[in-house]
Amino acid sequence: MSIKKIKTLLLISLLFYSCNIQKKKSLTKILNQYTNNLGHFGFQGNILVANEDKVTINKFIGYHNSEPKTQLYPIASITKSFTAVSILLLKQQGKLQLSDTINNYFNDVPIDKSSITIRQLLTHTSGLQRDVRNLTNENFTEEIFKSPLKYKIGEKFSYSNAGYMLLGKIIEIVSGISFKDFIKEYIFKPSKMNHSFFEKDTIHWKNIPETQNEYGNFKVFNKNYTPFGIGNTGIVSNAEDLNKWFRALLKEKVLNKQNLNELFTPHIKIDHPIQDSYGYGFYFKTNSLGDTLISHGGDIFGYHSEFTYNKKNNNTTIVLTNTERYNVGIHKRSITEDIHKMIENQPVEISKISINDNINTIEFLGKYRLDSINEIEIYTKQNRLMLGVKGQKAINLFKVKTEEQFKYVSNKNSLTNKIINAINKRDTLALNNICILVIIHFLLTIGLMSLLIMKKITAHSRNFLFWAQLLILGKRSLLKHLLI
Repeated sequence: MSIKKIKTLLLISLLFYSCNIQKKKSLTKILNQYTNNLGHFGFQGNILVANEDKVTINKFIGYHNSEPKTQLYPIASITKSFTAVSILLLKQQGKLQLSDTINNYFNDVPIDKSSITIRQLLTHTSGLQRDVRNLTNENFTEEIFKSPLKYKIGEKFSYSNAGYMLLGKIIEIVSGISFKDFIKEYIFKPSKMNHSFFEKDTIHWKNIPETQNEYGNFKVFNKNYTPFGIGNTGIVSNAEDLNKWFRALLKEKVLNKQNLNELFTPHIKIDHPIQDSYGYGFYFKTNSLGDTLISHGGDIFGYHSEFTYNKKNNNTTIVLTNTERYNVGIHKRSITEDIHKMIENQPVEISKISINDNINTIEFLGKYRLDSINEIEIYTKQNRLMLGVKGQKAINLFKVKTEEQFKYVSNKNSLTNKIINAINKRDTLALNNICILVIIHFLLTIGLMSLLIMKKITAHSRNFLFWAQLLILGKRSLLKHLLI
C-alpha cells in the first residue's frame, strides 16, 4: 500500500473519530441541559445513559440525604428481571427445566393450579392473581394456592406478583440458599454491583433518599417499606450498578449465549397500552424508529424506576426517582422516550428555563385574586413551582406529558369544576347530588371491605362473589357518573 493511500485512510479515520467525539459531546450537552430542566420541574433522582461500556451521563438531581455515589433506590418490580435471570441460571446448571410444573417443588398444590409451569410463571400466563394480600414468610405459598385463578392457565398474559413470588421460592428450594443470598452470589458479585442490596438490609436505609410528594412533604423510606417480598420485589440499587449488571449479562458473565438469547426473546404478545410483548422478566417494544426496546419498570409509593435497553444502537437508559406526583410518579417513561429521541437526533421539547435562568422572572408568578376575599399565589420554593391558597397546604405544580396522566388529572379537574360551579351558582341541589354520590361511593367502598372480611368467615362463596361483583359494578358506574 502506498504512503499516499495510508495517509488518506488515516485522515478518514481521524475525521470519523473526530465526528464521533463531537457527536458525543453534543449529546452530553443536550442531556445535561435536559436533566437540569427536569430539576426545575420537581424531578429528583438518578438518570444514567450509556452506550456500550461508555457512560454518557450519570446524574443525580434534586434532593439527597446522602452522598450521591452512595445513594440507593428501591427498584421494585425490576427485581423480576433478576428473578428471571436466576431461573435461567439454574436451568443452565441443569437443576430445573422451564417445562417443570410447580407441583414438582411444592406440596399440596391444588388440582386447579398443579399444571402451572415455570415458563408460565415467567411469562405471567399462569392465571394467578396479580396480588394476594396478608402474606408472611410462613404462609405465602399456602395463601397463593388458596386464592382463585384469575384466568385459565396459559389463557392470556396477566401480570402477577404472586407468580414471581413462587419463582423466588423455587430458586430457594433448588439452590438450597435464600433468594437474597443467591442474587448476591450469582448476580451482584460477577456483575461487580457493589452498591446493591435488599430492602431487608436495614443498615443501608440511610442511603435511600426520602421521597417527596406534590405538597413538598418528605417521607422516609422505612414508612413505605413492606416487610415481605421474594422474587417480585426487594432490591435496592443505583443506575450505575444496574448498568453494570446489564453489561455483564451482555458479555455472558452470568448466562451463556443460549440462555441469554432465550432471555432476550419475546415469548408472548400482550394487550398493553405501551408494550408489545413479554419474555422472561422483560417487556419488548418496537418504537417509531423500528428499534427493539427491552425494558422493565418498578413502582412503589414514592419510588419509581425504568430500565430500557435499545438493542439496535446498544444504548441503555435508566431512570430512578424518589418523587411522587398525584399517584402518577414523575413521568419516568416520558423521560426515557425523550432521551431515546435525543440519542437518535430527533426533536424534543426542552423548556426555555435553563439552570442559569432566574426562575423568578417567569411571567405567571405572583398573586391572583379569586374574589373580594380569596386569592391564590404561584411562587417558587427550592426551584419548584408552587401553587398556594391561604389556610391550605401549597402543592407542587407539574407538567402533564402522557395521555394516561392527562386523563387522570382531567377526571379530577372535572369533579372539582362541578363542585366549584355548584358553589359559585349557589346550586344547592347540584351540590347535594354530588355529595350524595360521594357518600354512596364511600359506603360502597366500606361495603366491599366488609365483604372481604366476610369471606374469611363464610362458607357461602357463591353468595359472597355475587354481592362483591354487584358492589364493584356499582362503584364503577358511580365513578363514571362522577367523572363525566
